[in-house]
Amino acid sequence: MAEAEPDNDAATLRPRCWHEVTWHMPWLATEPGSMPYYDGVQTAEFLRRYRELTGKKVPTVPYEWCGLTFQWLDPRLPEVQEFITACVTTQMEVLGSDHYYYIGIGGEGHFGSGSTEELNELTEALLFKTIDAVKKADPKAIILTGQPFPYATTYQAQ
Repeated sequence: MAEAEPDNDAATLRPRCWHEVTWHMPWLATEPGSMPYYDGVQTAEFLRRYRELTGKKVPTVPYEWCGLTFQWLDPRLPEVQEFITACVTTQMEVLGSDHYYYIGIGGEGHFGSGSTEELNELTEALLFKTIDAVKKADPKAIILTGQPFPYATTYQAQ
């Protein structure tokens, strides 16, 4: 008997996305290094090894949250889009994929200094340019994001 095609209508995908997020969250919350954009050591290692292997430096922007500063990739730059695509491609080759991806857009924190226009441009790029880079590697990607925070300086862009 042939395997049934998955039902991709919105009414089916929403509960499936919710299931994926809530099923994975308990272990994600307790595993060090499970979210590289929050784990400064892991991000630094990614950046160092990528430079070693390719000779290319991946630019970052400072993201401040709760008194801490993290270096986030700046997806406005083509080399960062290439880096994101390479990461997704490698992950799929090594681990496979369920095609679900979570993209953080900096909801509660802020990106150092810059004009409102520049910060909004960066926030929008974090979503749209990152989605483009992920979908280049995985055209079947289903993207999940966090909610916007009204008190954030980039709320309108979120």
